[in-house]
Amino acid sequence: MVAADRRRLFLLAALFSAALGAAGAAGPAAFDGTRALRDIERLVAIGPRPPGSAALARARAYFEGELRAAGWRVREQPFTAQTPNGPIRMVNVIAEWPGRRAEVLAVAGHYDTKV
Repeated sequence: MVAADRRRLFLLAALFSAALGAAGAAGPAAFDGTRALRDIERLVAIGPRPPGSAALARARAYFEGELRAAGWRVREQPFTAQTPNGPIRMVNVIAEWPGRRAEVLAVAGHYDTKV
C-alpha cells in the first residue's frame, strides 16, 4: 500500500471512529486512537476493495453495522458509475445523526481502494 493510500485510510478510520464516538456522547467525543487502529486493522484485513467487489461489500457491511450499533441511521444509495472499465455498480453509504439545529455537517470519504 502506498503512503497516500495509508493516509487516506487513516483519515477515513479517524472520521469513522469520531462518528461512532459522537453517537453515545452528550458532548464532544474524544478521539479514540485505539478504536481507530482497530477499525483500520479490520478494513485492511479485508484486503483490496476495488469498486464492485465482494471485498468492498464486506467492508461496507462492517462499517454500516458499526454505525448502526452506535445509533446512527444508515442507508445505502446504489448507483451505476460509467468508468473507463465499463459500468460498475457502486454504493454511497449515508449515515445520519439527528441534531438540534437546522445546519447540516457532511463528512465524505472513500472506502474502496484503487489497485
